[in-house]
Amino acid sequence: MSSTPAPEDLQWAASAVFVAGLSAVGNFMFLPYQPPWAILIMALDVLIIWALATRREAIHLLDS
Repeated sequence: MSSTPAPEDLQWAASAVFVAGLSAVGNFMFLPYQPPWAILIMALDVLIIWALATRREAIHLLDS
């Protein structure tokens, strides 16, 4: 049973993906100064983008 998300949910997720993308790109400036923290934050940003962009039905298929 698949239901389509409401438009306001999609707008919220798109905004969060945009902010996480800006954060990931912005952390490239900090690589020369704080490499471990910059890499950690960029990895977390990628994880956030993946979590928001992944379809929930695809995740539930792995349970069976």
